[in-house]
Amino acid sequence: MIGVVFLITAISIFVISTRHGIGILPDSTRYMRLDETPFDAPLYAWLLDIVRAADGSVVTWARVLGLVFVCVNILLIWLMLSSTTTSAAALGTALIVTSPQFIFLHAVAMSEPLFIGLVLTTVLLFCRYFESRKGYFLVFTGVTLGLAMLARFTAAPLALAIAACLLLDRPRLLARRFLDIALIAITSGVIFLTWAIGSRLAGGNGLGRELRLNGNPDAESWLSGLNTLTNLLVPMALPFPIRLLLLIAAVAVSGTVMWICSRRILKESAAGRVLTLDRLPLVLGLFAIFYCLFMIIAVHVEANLPLFGPRSRYAVPLYIAVVMATTVALGGPYRVRLPRLVLWAFSVLIAVVLAAHLVRSTDRVWRAYATGIGYDATAWHSSPLVQFVKDLPADAIVYSNGADALGYLTGRFVRLVPRQFDRRTQREDPNNTLEEQILSLRRSIISGNGYVVFFDAITSRFYNLPENDLVKVVPLSLYKQLPDGRVYVLDQTRIESAER
Repeated sequence: MIGVVFLITAISIFVISTRHGIGILPDSTRYMRLDETPFDAPLYAWLLDIVRAADGSVVTWARVLGLVFVCVNILLIWLMLSSTTTSAAALGTALIVTSPQFIFLHAVAMSEPLFIGLVLTTVLLFCRYFESRKGYFLVFTGVTLGLAMLARFTAAPLALAIAACLLLDRPRLLARRFLDIALIAITSGVIFLTWAIGSRLAGGNGLGRELRLNGNPDAESWLSGLNTLTNLLVPMALPFPIRLLLLIAAVAVSGTVMWICSRRILKESAAGRVLTLDRLPLVLGLFAIFYCLFMIIAVHVEANLPLFGPRSRYAVPLYIAVVMATTVALGGPYRVRLPRLVLWAFSVLIAVVLAAHLVRSTDRVWRAYATGIGYDATAWHSSPLVQFVKDLPADAIVYSNGADALGYLTGRFVRLVPRQFDRRTQREDPNNTLEEQILSLRRSIISGNGYVVFFDAITSRFYNLPENDLVKVVPLSLYKQLPDGRVYVLDQTRIESAER
């Protein structure tokens, strides 16, 4: 009954948050194939392609998928916490369902909700293997793990966590443990590598990243990542020292109880006892550790990558894993009993976090209900610049610093303005240099039917050639000044003067 209440609550929040439609972020347009920048992990895009192939509404289908992901994820969370006491399961689920980051992710057209569902399914199937010792559960685990890697490449830490759990499976002979790992690795690897190799052979984007150290993390980026983690618990409005203290306390208690519980689980396992979902603290605890290490490596491989992603997106799976593992460690069959003072302090911390979640989520849901999310917000739909582009002739050529927004809102193909360098490498693309991009833009709009549109609201794309610089080098002249930006056309006079 309690699980049904959580499910109805989550569905209601989703419906209210998506009143104006599913939230559309810049990456959403990539999955919807509305942006010339290719997407990376393909599974979510493939799901959207199901409707595109039938000439249906991709946006409507994305909202349907979003509702499905909400239902599946809430049910999985509740089911996997069912091995604990009812009160513990309810509290753990509440800490996830009311999280403003969890609510936001499930209200936008992004791959994270699909990824979360596949991670939870993989862990559930893996735990079922220890109950039955049937090899087909390892195959199923490999399949869902492979799909999770096609949803987001950050599924790799889960593969490491599973391998570590199998290595620690002491009742099994060491050779058999390696065979179990190989079975999952081969199953998941065939799925992932078939796509990765096929994508490259077909001229696709593949992993979309160079396997070299292009990252440029500095003290500010590490501090930003730490801020992101503190924001999972309490709002940024609180002073940083207080947020940091709360985060340290939460990590200390959660880490300790997961460690103690995992040792008990391994001891029981060595004695030959059968364990099912009671193994969650071990599996999810290892996943959390490997996930953090993976993100640290990722910021050294990819330039300009926030440690835990924009809008805390990459931190949500970590938060869910830690909350679920801690819940089972404190409320499951092998529960850890905290000293009275520590239990009292941790209970106060949980109450503070839950209260902060409720306040922030109420505000976020209300704002989403009133104005929409991302490019589906009312401000974008009423944009004078968007309306101007809508009214252009069908054969008009448009470049913009908001090509993704215009592609979604107008339904026409819009090109990106030239980039100084690739955001992920911090280097100029040798196959498409800045000079080549400028020449291509100039040739495209020289007929007099081309326009370059700049939005004032889009300021974070530091890798694009700045507006003033582009105006000078093309050259461009102002065609129309609007409240939310400017429209430029080719300055024929300056070109003719340069030619003389």
